[in-house]
This record gives sequence, structure tokens and C-alpha cells, in this order.
Amino acid sequence: MCAPRRTRRTRPPTGAGSWRAAAGPGSSSSRSPSPSPITRQDRHCRFNYFSTNCDAITALASSVPVAAGLSIDPALLPFPDRRQALPRLLSSCCDADVPGGDVAADIRSLNRKLQVILKEKSRLQLRSFLGDHHAAPVRSAPRLRQAPGTWAPGSGIVGSRIEDDAAGLVRQLTEADGQAGCAVVAIIGPDGIGKTTLAAKVYGSERVRRSFAARSWVRVPREYTEAGLLSQVIDSFGGDTTGGESFADLERTLARLVGKRRFLLVLDDVRHGGVWEDVLRRPLEGAGRGSKVLATARHGSIARELGAGHVHRVKRLGADDGWLLLRAAARVVDEAAAAELKDVGERVAEKCGGVPLAIKAVAGVLRTREASAGEWAEVLASPAWLVKGLPEDAMKPLYLCYDDLPCHFKQCFLYCSLFPSDYAMDRRVLVQQWIAEGFVQIRADAGVEEVAEEYYDELVRRHLLQPAEEDEHGVAARCTVHDMLRALAHLLAQGEGLTGDSYRLLVDSDASFAPRRISFPRRNLAVIPEKILKLEGLRTLFLQKNPLTIEGSIFTRLEHLKVLDLSETEVELIPDNLGNLVYLRFLNLSHTRIQAIPESIGNLWSLKFLLLRGCKSLHTLPKGIEHLRGLRDLDLAGTVIDDAAFRVGHLRSLTSLRCFAVTSKEARAAQDRSGWPLDELKNLSQLRTLHIQKLEKAAGRSEATEMSLAAKKGLRELELSCSGTVRPLQTPELVRKIEDIFEEMNPPLCLESLKLVNYFGTRFPRWLSVTFLPNLRDLDIVKCNLCQSFPPLGRLPELRSLYIADSSALNDIGAEFMGTNHPHQVPFPKLENLHLQGLQQLTTWRDIEPGAFPSLQVLQLESCPKLQHLPAGLIHVTSLTVLRIADMASLKAVNDIATLRELSAWNTPSLKRISNLPSLEDINMCHCPVLEIVENVDGLRTVHIFDHDLQEMPIWIEAHASKLQSLNFTSTVGLLKRCLVDGPDWPVIKDIKEVHGYSTGSSYIYYTRSPYIFQSNVLVT
Repeated sequence: MCAPRRTRRTRPPTGAGSWRAAAGPGSSSSRSPSPSPITRQDRHCRFNYFSTNCDAITALASSVPVAAGLSIDPALLPFPDRRQALPRLLSSCCDADVPGGDVAADIRSLNRKLQVILKEKSRLQLRSFLGDHHAAPVRSAPRLRQAPGTWAPGSGIVGSRIEDDAAGLVRQLTEADGQAGCAVVAIIGPDGIGKTTLAAKVYGSERVRRSFAARSWVRVPREYTEAGLLSQVIDSFGGDTTGGESFADLERTLARLVGKRRFLLVLDDVRHGGVWEDVLRRPLEGAGRGSKVLATARHGSIARELGAGHVHRVKRLGADDGWLLLRAAARVVDEAAAAELKDVGERVAEKCGGVPLAIKAVAGVLRTREASAGEWAEVLASPAWLVKGLPEDAMKPLYLCYDDLPCHFKQCFLYCSLFPSDYAMDRRVLVQQWIAEGFVQIRADAGVEEVAEEYYDELVRRHLLQPAEEDEHGVAARCTVHDMLRALAHLLAQGEGLTGDSYRLLVDSDASFAPRRISFPRRNLAVIPEKILKLEGLRTLFLQKNPLTIEGSIFTRLEHLKVLDLSETEVELIPDNLGNLVYLRFLNLSHTRIQAIPESIGNLWSLKFLLLRGCKSLHTLPKGIEHLRGLRDLDLAGTVIDDAAFRVGHLRSLTSLRCFAVTSKEARAAQDRSGWPLDELKNLSQLRTLHIQKLEKAAGRSEATEMSLAAKKGLRELELSCSGTVRPLQTPELVRKIEDIFEEMNPPLCLESLKLVNYFGTRFPRWLSVTFLPNLRDLDIVKCNLCQSFPPLGRLPELRSLYIADSSALNDIGAEFMGTNHPHQVPFPKLENLHLQGLQQLTTWRDIEPGAFPSLQVLQLESCPKLQHLPAGLIHVTSLTVLRIADMASLKAVNDIATLRELSAWNTPSLKRISNLPSLEDINMCHCPVLEIVENVDGLRTVHIFDHDLQEMPIWIEAHASKLQSLNFTSTVGLLKRCLVDGPDWPVIKDIKEVHGYSTGSSYIYYTRSPYIFQSNVLVT
């Protein structure tokens, strides 16, 4: 938004118009420096995109015909040679050097330029469309649903080289070297070559996982303090740093934590050799024999400074491996298509220099094209490969990927450069920030949040954002930006943002350097530096995870902020002049120590997103919040509010409301302001996400009826819960009341996710059925203890995930639950993940009929102590590959599951038999003391045992020894002694290809059959 003159303050525009991106050139200010020459496509981007900092111009420009609805074919624009391209897409169209510039002059200049373009309308083939509602279609990568559990950090490089390299490093790390203390192994190579991917493959290998008593992964920050790095390592090992803050205290904490255990510590992206010698060597020097540090670094000089005993240099991919990676990343499955594409694909991989990052990113472009040699050849011939001005040629393929993005995607990608490469960006928060910045187009067929989520998902599919964490449906819930992509984004943003360049901002005397966006997360800042407070044009400020306190002047000096994130800081007091930030759209105060929000928050007319998650000291909310009529997200999850003075029903723009606490009308009138009556939700018709708590406090059915839940046609996620403390107070009247209330909570047909918690009715509401929930994908039922039976959940046609926990009254799973009472109905047709936990009374799971669960992949059973048998008929479930059972006191057998590949059995004291699992490859077990029979498991290759009560090796292992690739066990020193050569259990294990055994201390054995190796530090007495 253009800065207003100081002599008058106007209310900034709100509503849909404030999100809209109108047409206009990138900069109209005569005072701004001339922009660099740009490509035709990027010039077109700036023509179609009004700057995010000029909302005030939107209405004035709308009178110009071209701004009202013309788009342009970029191929026809007579702009300079693409080879001179380095665009600037985050720039302001009113790029005045100081706030308070001549806005009127900017508008007149803009209108003149639009009129010039209109005169060229015919020659440029401008075509009309109706604003954003009929925008031209955008090429996007096809969406392919991923099976749960198939993704892992660092995955994605294929071919023989990475397999060979990983195998060599695994041997280097796990084979005994006779060296006391901790040895360093280094992986070196340029950016994007696959160092982290290779390290992750090694880190996740079965042999490594079972060879070390502890494993830890630390991404080393570019700039760190010695104490900060020590704290990071301690946290990664599961330690606690609250006992001392000094460097010496932290050294002692880490030394105690590691003790004599054998561990593996991965230090990813080391930039300074002093990380080891100056910080970590001393506290780790007493580690168990065979401990290793695996470091990734760009240069061999760093490896030498680390004192690495072994250095592995990652090489570029050859033609075959490059093509395999390109094909896999572009999702070319059909063999005939692959044969047609191989020649051009190999040339693309070669043009990417054999760099995996570049190959995958270009594959993201190819996924948006038809899988034909002609289409791929067009990408290969793109002028974007010839761009000049990049610091290194390795960036050219990445620039091609950027160049191929639609212009609104480009802004979102560049924005991600504000975050450090090791910072995992939360999907929901990031898309809200994009919306707050004005990067997201308005569409008639979808809400702005849905559109922003599409942008995010597309950037992930194009490999421009790397998933750091996925949810159960394969959606990247958190993501990072690779260093090379981040460097490219920094270059293209040309000074608009700043991330971590503390020297330039805080030390350099360059007064002309005035970034509009600043990001300093995790920088140990106790106060906001004065030089930041002097940036009157600052629009975005990220200061997450700093030991920060706020001084009163910040909100008077940075009054043009649009986005402010102070989450996970030590802020306790928010000054009353918060109300000065009238342009603020996004405010995150989550996980801070704040105790109150000032009444002046009501002045923030532009605020769209207010995040107050996990504020343990915050118990009151001011009346001023009800004036935030444009607020779209109010997040109070984990924050207990005792006094909410505002009426939430006034916030009619809300699309997300987490933790709406209920109180009755009568109680509210009597000054019980710990919640709101349910009728406050009546007019919140735009809700997509709604979490309601303390439903037992509603007066009755009539109040539930007034909320009109079924009328909320955009609702996708709903959580309904009662207080966990209400159970001892249950009476028949209270039970009937809660049943009536829930009966009136029937959601709209579009609902996709439902969670019921602490419901204490004796029957589930009638709307928990296919009639009312035809689109439900996720269902969690937790602590519904009085319901004796469940509705026919098997009839829900779209259900993917079902979690039932702590429902102690459920004693039978049969035809009613499965929905098999209805003919011609396939039970649970799309269910992929079924998790049953804490069902204390469950005794019977009746037979599964052929055809049921056709999509089930993962079955988890925990703490169902009375269930003795799995249901017969699991052999018909041909998609089931993973079975996890834990704390199943009475379960006797696991039999007859034809497709099962992975079995985990933890604390199953009655388990006697595992049989007829022909596809089983991996058994992972703990405390199965009576397991005697393991038969008809011809595919078994790996066994893991973790059991400190095990006195001797299970005899059934000997029958499978010749086929086993690996046996890994952690137990007592006594068992290790039995497995020594000529020990009582040596005949049991001697035919296994590889054996790793450990005790809780540092004792171990390591054995391979061929070539014969036997190593151990177990003392024989």
C-alpha cells in the first residue's frame, strides 16, 4: 500500500477489493531507479499485476479500460531480448523512496502508460475478459495422490550411483575402526548436487538405524552462536537445555546426554570448520566407541578443518542416472512414452549439468506439458536457458523453472526467500502471508485461501519448495527452500527483502539500503535494532524465535507494516499503540508470554489473520476485536480464555475459527465471558474451519439449532468437543441434553474432516451417516465412552482415515459397524488408514467379507487388551501392507494376510504365532516372550528386536537364518555373550547375512557371513 501523507490518515480499503491484483506496469514513480530490462513474460507479469503495496490505487485505476479486463499474449510484446532478464516482481508500483510521496502523480503516470498500451490493442492482440473470474487457464503439474507413509525427507534421487555411494558410506560409518571417541566423515560437493539427499539416505538406512544407540540430525545455521549450536544439538538428541544457559553448562549437558553411547550425529550444510573443533569436539570426545559425525559441506577445505578421516565427493549424475531421475520426477510411467522421450530427456538432464536439484526442478516444468518429444523439445529450446546476469551457470535451469511460472506464482516463490533455507515454513501460515501481501488472485469459484493453497501445492509439485513434513494424506504440511533456489529468489527480488544479512543492515553505513521486508528468525535478538525501526517503508517483519521484548515505540515508527510475526518470542507486553498499525493484515503472537491484547487492536481495520495459539499467559481478549470486520482467521488453539469481551458473531468474514468456547446465553448475560452462546456462529457463513469446545455448557437443543451449522456451505473441517472434566458429573439429564445438542449439530454435505472428542452421549447423532456426510474423508472419534455401538461407518464413500480412541464402551466390531447390512455396498471403499486405540472392552472383531477394505494400506491396533484374534478375512484385503500392534495383551496370532510387508509387534505378551504372510519382509518386535512359531514367511528379510528382558535368541530365527539379510537386536550384555562365536546362540545366527547386536551401554557385536567378519567389544568372564 502506498504510504499516506502524514498530514492526514485515511482508513485503508477493506473487503474483497483489497485482495485484488489489478493490471498495471511494475513501477510508475519518477523517483524510483529504473528497473533492469526484463523478459517478455515477466514484463507481461508486471503489466497484469498491480503492486501489492498500492491498494489505494486499485479503485482509481479501475476506470481505465485495460485495468477493467484485458489480457495480453506475452509472445507479441516487443520487449528486449530475454537474455538480459532479471525481473523484479516484489517491487512497488509506487516505489517512492520515502513514505508520503505524490500518489496522485503516480496514478496519472500509470494511466498514461495504460492509455499507450490501449492504442496498441489490435497489434498486441489484447483480448477482453471479466476480471479475475475468467482468468486465462494456467499450466500446472498434474496432482497425483501419494500413498501414506511413502515420503521421507531427502528422498527423490534414483539410479545406481546414489545406491552405491550410500552403501559405501553406510559401511564406512558402521564398520568397527578401533578408534576411541568420535570420528568425522564428510560429504562434499557444490549446491544442489545431492549431499543432503545422500546423507538422508544413509541416515535412514536399516543398518545405520540399528548400528547406533542414538541418531541425531542438525541443520547448521549460516550464522550461529556457540551456545545456540550446542542447544540445537542437545535438543536433537532429546535433551533439555533449561538447566543452564552458559556455554560450559551446555557442554556438560551434552556430554552427560551422550555418555558412553554409540551415536551418529549428522551436521548438515556446515560452512565453518570451527563447528567441530571450537564447539562440539570437547563434549563429544567421551562418546562410545564407534560414534560418528557425518558432515555435509560445499568445499574440501571445510572437511579438512573438521578433521574428517574419510571424505566422499559427490559427483554429478551421468546420462543414465540423470534420465532416470528426470523421468521419475516428471512422473513418466508409461514405457512407450518413456522410450519416445528418452533422447530429449537425456539432453535436458545434460543441460542441467547432471545436478539433481536442477533436474528435478526442470522435471516440474515438464510435468505441466504433454508427455511428447515435441513439447519437451520446446522446453529444451526455451530462451530462458540463455539468461544473463546470474552468478553461476548452475542457476540457469532454475531460472527456467522460475520463468515458466505464472506471474502470481512468481511473487509467492520470491517471498519464500525471506526464510532461512533450514526454516520449515508452515503451509497454513505461509499462504496467509501471501494473501496478506496481496499475491493471491480472487476467483469466483473458490475462496482466497483455497486459491493460495493451490499455489503452494503447485510450487511443491514443481520442486521449487521441498517438503519437510507431510500429513497423513501426503500433503506437504511444512516445507523449505533449497539454498540455490533461495539464492536465485534473492537475486530476482533485487533488494525488496532481507534475510539474515545482519552485517549489511546493522553495520553497513549504506543509508540507501532500505528493504521493505525483513526476516530475522532465531537470531538471538533481545530488542529490535534501531536501524530496523528507522525503516519507515517497512512492510513485512519476521522476528520469530528470538528472546525478544517489545518497546513502546515500535508501533509508532513502523506504522506501515502489513505482516508482523513475533511468534515464539519472549514478548510479554503489547503496547497500546498497536492500534497505529492500520495497514496490518497478518499478526502472529503465538507461543509468546503476552498477558493481554490492547483495546486499540480494534483500529486494525485491515487485519485478516490473528494467530494467538498456545499463549499460556493470555486469558482475556478485548472488546475491540469485534471491530475487525475483515478478519478471516482467529486462532486460539491451546489458549484458555476466561474473559472474552467481544462478540465473535460480529466477525462475519471469518473463514477459520479455532477453539470457539461455548457458554449459554443466560451465563453470558450474567457476565460469564469464558465463551459465547452458539447463536454467535449463526451469521459466520464463510467458515471453512471450525473447532467448538465445551459443548456441554450450551443451554440445550434450541441454542444448537440457532447456530445453523448445516447452512455453512463452505465448511470443510469441524471439531466438536466437550470438556474432559465433565464425566464424573454425568447425570441422565445431562446425557440427554448433550445428545440433543449434538443431534442439532448436523454439518453441511461438503464436510471433509470431522473430529468428535469427549462426547458422553449413549448414542451417536443420526447425522453421522452417509446421508449427511457423503464427502467425509477424515474421521476421529476420541473418548466417546458411553456409546455402546457405532453407526455404519463402512458406508461412508469417501472416508480415507478413521481413528477411534479411548472409547471404552465399544465391545464388538461387526456388520453394523462395517455397513454390510446393506446389499451391494462395499464396506470402506476408500479407507487407507485405520487406527484403533484404547478400546478397553473390545473383545470381538467379526469376519471381514471379501471385497471389504479394498484400499486399506495401514492397520494400527493399540491398547485393546481383550481382543484375542484379528478378524478372519484379512487375507481378502489385498492392499494391506503395514500392520502395527502394540500393548495387545491377549492377541494370540497374526495369520493369513497375503500382501503384508511390514509387521510391528510391541508388548504383545500372548502372541504365539506368526504365519502365512508370504509377502512379509520386515518384523519389528519388542516383548513377545511366548512367540514360538514363525512360518510360511518366505519373503522375510529383516528382523528387529528391542527387548531388555530377552535372555536367549528366539529359536524360530534359526529356521529363517539362511534367508535373512539382517538381524538387529538391542538387549542385555548376557544375550550378546550368548551370540559370540561358540556361544549357545551362535548356531542360531551364524547363517544370517548380517547381524548387529547392542546392549543399553556401549557393548556390541557385528557379524557378516560373507566376507566373514566378526567384531565385538563384549568381555568374556
